[in-house]
Amino acid sequence: MYQTTPNAILLTSDGCIVPINLPETAQDRQTVMRSVIRCSTYDCVALTSNLDMWLDDEGLYRHPVNPLATTLARRFGFDWQDYHGPVLITG
Repeated sequence: MYQTTPNAILLTSDGCIVPINLPETAQDRQTVMRSVIRCSTYDCVALTSNLDMWLDDEGLYRHPVNPLATTLARRFGFDWQDYHGPVLITG
């Protein structure tokens, strides 16, 4: 089942911010996450104890820099690298 209120935000490399409804079941959620991030494997950057940023594990090699994701990560102290490709923000 999908929630009616978006429970995630997609930040695209070209600056779009897209609300996303993730399914409640873990397997369906992973399928949707891989689809919107456009990857087969993903990684998580825990920006805070309540805010996670999910991204393509191989994004550096496959996607352009994502300025929004990089700025957001730097805001929370992750300033040693740029982040690439679409990222999904969950709480």
